[in-house]
Amino acid sequence: MTTVLLAVATECLTFIKKILFFRLQLIWNWLLLVLFLLSAATGLYFIFFPNLGNPDLALQLYIWHAETGLAFIAVGAYHALRRFACMLRGLGACFRRR
Repeated sequence: MTTVLLAVATECLTFIKKILFFRLQLIWNWLLLVLFLLSAATGLYFIFFPNLGNPDLALQLYIWHAETGLAFIAVGAYHALRRFACMLRGLGACFRRR
């Protein structure tokens, strides 16, 4: 739900002030990277250390893995939808010439 609100706020800010576009795009890219790294790190824990350690810690990591994975999916879907024109028209459509 928070990701949806962030996406709507980003679209509104981008529409109102074009100068914020690149800064907001940078924030979304960093958010995508951080969520990917968190999801990957907790996923690797379950692959390499499935029965090691405290069961409460494993449950907490499972919850973190599920939550960051869902947030990663939401941010990735938003990013893909936002860049869909680039995917159809090729790489040149992604970059604006001034």
